[in-house]
Parts: sequence; C-alpha cells; structure tokens
Amino acid sequence: EEQIIRELGYNPSLLKAAFPKKQDIRFTKTNSSSVLGSMNDFKLNIRSYFADRESLEPNYVKINHILNYMPMGAIHYKSPTKKMKEFLTEMQKRD
Repeated sequence: EEQIIRELGYNPSLLKAAFPKKQDIRFTKTNSSSVLGSMNDFKLNIRSYFADRESLEPNYVKINHILNYMPMGAIHYKSPTKKMKEFLTEMQKRD
C-alpha cells in the first residue's frame, strides 16, 4: 500500500488517514461474475509472468506492481491503482 501511495505521488501520511486502523482480511465466496472474471484475469497474468521467466522464484513486488496496473471489470475497467488514486484525491479534498 505504502509503495503505491509513494509511486502515485501522495504523502504516506495520507495512508494513515485513509485507512486509520489495520483491518482483518477475510476470504469469502462471491457470486459476482465481474469479480470472478477479474480474479481469473489476475491468475492468467501471474501464470504468464512465470511462463516468461527461466526462474520460478517469484518477485512479489513486481507481480503486485503488474496486477495493480491491470484493468478490472469489477471496477469498471479501471486499474486498482487508478481507483486508489481517485480515492486518495477525494481524501485530500476532505482535508
């Protein structure tokens, strides 16, 4: 999260304002075909990432970066990074 905030040119302290406390992560099932489609697209992109490399040693930072710039049907074909930027811009306006 903090890496994306810096990459987008926002002050990392904005992260604390946007997400004031750590929240537990829960995995649940979905009936949303757009969410499932986006998850499958992520899976295919991760597979192609490994197919293009000789080493199977994952670079999680690189994979995270690639997926964060990938458009998702579940968020109207915007990338997670673009949606985060919109959210943070709105947070800055409130300050």
